[in-house]
Amino acid sequence: MHLLGGMAIAFFFSRLLDILRDYTIVDRVDGLLRAIFLIALTATAAVLWEFAEYISDHSFGTQAQGDLEDTLLDMLLGILGGFTMVSFLLLAKHGYGKTRHK
Repeated sequence: MHLLGGMAIAFFFSRLLDILRDYTIVDRVDGLLRAIFLIALTATAAVLWEFAEYISDHSFGTQAQGDLEDTLLDMLLGILGGFTMVSFLLLAKHGYGKTRHK
């Protein structure tokens, strides 16, 4: 679930950057800078999600968070999901899998 969540978050922020560029709110962000930015935003979202679980557990008595190992694995999978989506987006942009005609 966390892997797919990380992929969804990276995709969301990628589309958000495109929309903001279309409305000339931000300049075009491409290449390595875009990849780093998307992964950083995904990692930040994963950390904030774990904070929310911690606050929920201590404020409302839920048991959303397990031990330290569970928390770190959740964050790792979220970040790996971000890497996976960024990789897919880069491959799609550069036309991976398309045949070249002479």
